Amino acid sequence: MRGGAARAVLGLAAMVAVGAAAPRSAADDAALRPLVERLSSPDPSARAEAACELGRRCKGAAGAVDALAALLPDGLLVGPVECGISPWLRKQLEAHPEDWRRFETSPGREAAQALARVGRPALRPLMTALAAASPEARAHAAYGLGEMDAKEGRAEALPRLIQTARDQDERVREAVAKALGEIQSAEAVPVLLASLRDAATAVRAAAAWALGEIQDKSAVEPLMRALWDGEAEVRSQAAWALGEIQDKRAVEGLMGALKDKDARVRRQVAWALGEIQDARALPLLVRALADPDAEVRKQTAWALGEIQDAGAVEPLVGALQDTSGDVREQAAWALGEIEDRRAVGGLAKALGDPDTRVRKQAAWALGEIADPSAATPLAKALKDASAEVRKQAAWALGELKGHE
Repeated sequence: MRGGAARAVLGLAAMVAVGAAAPRSAADDAALRPLVERLSSPDPSARAEAACELGRRCKGAAGAVDALAALLPDGLLVGPVECGISPWLRKQLEAHPEDWRRFETSPGREAAQALARVGRPALRPLMTALAAASPEARAHAAYGLGEMDAKEGRAEALPRLIQTARDQDERVREAVAKALGEIQSAEAVPVLLASLRDAATAVRAAAAWALGEIQDKSAVEPLMRALWDGEAEVRSQAAWALGEIQDKRAVEGLMGALKDKDARVRRQVAWALGEIQDARALPLLVRALADPDAEVRKQTAWALGEIQDAGAVEPLVGALQDTSGDVREQAAWALGEIEDRRAVGGLAKALGDPDTRVRKQAAWALGEIADPSAATPLAKALKDASAEVRKQAAWALGELKGHE
């Protein structure tokens, strides 16, 4: 397996050797040499680490462009590399080793990231690699182009990426869709709409995400159809994209999707409806406050706060009694956004909630509503065991006085 990878790397090295590099001194080359040599280490973790370290030098690693490009076919999975992990994240991963898989990388991926940080000197080698024999190289090249800063000229790669969107390998098609979303050009919309019908789930999901990033309204109806995709991953991503585009034509389709069998999709749909802020969604959102999934209920409360329709006040007051503290806190926030005096009684009771976050949010909401009847419960909250609640109650009382 390792020998095969090495042959692929050498093949690509010959292909990208013509890539133009920035002028550099002998001293620059000497400084890079130890890291460049480690790119050929028999240890894939060492190769990935070296690529990551080169990437941290940004344009200072321009002299390593060809060596990094030669590493693009290297798809051997390794754990998180040292140079890419913050001390906080390392501590978390050490405490939860089962999460390490989420941060897996490869030498080729780290090389692509490094090339993106190098910028324009790496643009042509990355574009050339889109036609490499290795599907890993093509996928990593697309990833690198998507990660490159816009000012480095990555838009020049748009025609090549669009052409590669029909690659025979689904990993490449997925990476291209994501890169097109990063570049955010309307020229990519037609090929991304076609990718919404791809046989591979990951490609359809990536296309939906990219269309949400581009925010072209011609994607609304195709994305609405994607709400009925057979895979929850695609349905959820389509809902997110519709929320990003914020076109009211999507409301009815999203309302239907609020009944999706998958809680992840329902959460995303509730968020999207909150982003669009159309009161037609109110009845179904109110019903979703009773969803069996607490995260759906929380997202629904947020959406109702975004829509700010008075018809949501009583249901949200009821949500202040939810079994989830997260939901109660979000309901209190939503009532503060709506600013309807009918919520004062429920919010006053919430000042006695066992969850500090809920009491603090209820005090804030009462300050937003600024109804004089809240003065007595807020005054009592000045003696709360939590300093944060006391501080918020004092602020709220100041708001009440300001509205006298």
